[in-house]
Amino acid sequence: MAVYTDQAEAKDIFDALWQGILAVESSNQQFSSAGTVLGVYYTDPVYFVAIDGTQAPAVLVSDPDTKVEIEVRMSADTAHTFWKGELNFPVAMMKGKAKIKGPSDKAMKLLPALEPGFELYRQILKERGREDLV
Repeated sequence: MAVYTDQAEAKDIFDALWQGILAVESSNQQFSSAGTVLGVYYTDPVYFVAIDGTQAPAVLVSDPDTKVEIEVRMSADTAHTFWKGELNFPVAMMKGKAKIKGPSDKAMKLLPALEPGFELYRQILKERGREDLV
């Protein structure tokens, strides 16, 4: 059974998560200093967001036709496990559960910018009455 009830719920949760991450000044600065556009693609249900770090401050873009330099692809269920802090990302990549395309050095620079997302994710789930997912 899928974690999210439908595409609207996944979009609501992940939009709030990415907005929250970019609201953290140090995270936003890390995206901007990387000078790249990161595209996040989830499936089952479908979700897309791009973090445009070519601008300062970095901004979110929801147009799926956005040109990205780095792509991260995984199922929404895998993303859920990641944001709960229960996913070893290198292992997920080896097993094909997560895929990254683009310059790996830039992708690695962005990892610290994601750190606030782990706690934010739990808060967002609780705020939306989804304690069952925490």
